[in-house]
Amino acid sequence: MLALLLVSGGCSWSTADHEYTDDENYAGIYISLRIQAGLDATRVDPIGGEYGEGTQNGENNESVIYNLALFFYPAAAATSLDDTSTTALNAPLTLIYVNDIVTINQQTGATQWSTNPIAAKALELYKAYRLIVVANANLPEMSTIKTLGQLRNYQIGNIYTRGTTLQQYDNFTMSSRILNATDENSFAVTGNHVYSNPLPVSVKLDRLTARVDLIPYTSTNGAVYSGGTYTYPVTINGTLNADKVTLTGITPINILNQKSYLLKHMAAAGSDGEINAASVRLVGKETPDAGNETGYVLEPTTSSKTKNSAEQPTWYDYYYKTVNSWNLLQQTAVDGSYILCYIHENTMTKSAQLPRYSTGLSLKTIYQPSKWWVDQSGVSVEKTASVGATFYTFRDKVYGDLTALARGINQWTGATSVTASTAATWTGVKTYTNGVCYYSYWIRHSNDNTLDTTKGIMEYAIVRNNIYRVIIDSFSSIGSPQPVTEETQNEDIIVSLYVIPWNIILNKKIYI
Repeated sequence: MLALLLVSGGCSWSTADHEYTDDENYAGIYISLRIQAGLDATRVDPIGGEYGEGTQNGENNESVIYNLALFFYPAAAATSLDDTSTTALNAPLTLIYVNDIVTINQQTGATQWSTNPIAAKALELYKAYRLIVVANANLPEMSTIKTLGQLRNYQIGNIYTRGTTLQQYDNFTMSSRILNATDENSFAVTGNHVYSNPLPVSVKLDRLTARVDLIPYTSTNGAVYSGGTYTYPVTINGTLNADKVTLTGITPINILNQKSYLLKHMAAAGSDGEINAASVRLVGKETPDAGNETGYVLEPTTSSKTKNSAEQPTWYDYYYKTVNSWNLLQQTAVDGSYILCYIHENTMTKSAQLPRYSTGLSLKTIYQPSKWWVDQSGVSVEKTASVGATFYTFRDKVYGDLTALARGINQWTGATSVTASTAATWTGVKTYTNGVCYYSYWIRHSNDNTLDTTKGIMEYAIVRNNIYRVIIDSFSSIGSPQPVTEETQNEDIIVSLYVIPWNIILNKKIYI
């Protein structure tokens, strides 16, 4: 079990106008955070919903908490976070900001950690409150949020801090995960809730970011690692042949670079399967808990993505039509994974699940045909192909020179005018310079197990606090001579995908 790290230091709380130092002799209201971590588990490929295939412990800095913004709102003003009445939206917030967590004590025999009590002087005695928690967000930004309505729809840009390496990424923003009415229970503090007798309140947290992992080498995919590359056999129509694919680089494509909602937004689907804009909510689960989605998770650009809207390359880093950089591959143990990238939520309407919007992976490879047709003394003969040499394809045949290609085109078409100088420009001919070819895979959040012509709700989507673990199973044919540039789904690479929520950072008891 991976311990959840928190930074040691002094405790403070603040409102917009004042800041106070914690004092053990203060006889007022106190908070103590107890945090429980979950278990590591995986299931099958790929299940969406609130729980996906199971949970995965955080690693590196993913579970480190540096500060907490605690937003209290009066229960009398709002029946729920989803209350959209004028009174609720205008409900004032009381912000307590903890910028250094004092002491973390691991409890013997349990996966729980807790802080020392924290003074909460801003709360009124005997007044009922509800609580929203945000971790790793700075005070100047959080202190601009004054009402429940502003908190509901607040958008945040920086949801983690970049590092030189992915292992050094830090300050992952987390916020309350409110699955049901129990998570919204109101509470009232009394004069009895002193340093030695705080009041317990339960809170859960989700990271705002998602993550993509790669499993390049398994016990069944026949991969061989050498010098920073993986080489795979090719399986065509279920039959292994002598062709090989050497994976030399990989890059994520269409990583949304826009702001994220601070709190998770969801909506039901209408009768046409599109988003029902009148059903937006912040309390509840993705439906169902696991399996094909029946509703939507929303991010600020979701409704702007439609089948007929113009492309928005400025929304994305590594836009799919401008791929020009490739990450080197890491060696792993059998069935081992490594982190490819952290990504923002990226969702779209059912009809707009297109490469221009979907997040995916582009793979750069060298394709090694086992045989090709070449010219020999005026006739075409099939010979062993040269590794890393330029080749051409036409009508499912591979040619090692232009003379043989021209002859093949003339035979297929009945023409006699195609020559070696014009063959490469003939419609349907593909040129693979130095054997380089590309594959693309569009990441699924919920696989409806149907053909791509009938995409399911939230099938191609990225949702916060999920790990999308991509396993390269096999390659089924020759890829494209260029990285994907068209509105097509590439089925030449066969992968498995596990959608694994990270640990819920379960603050089992927040003492107030």
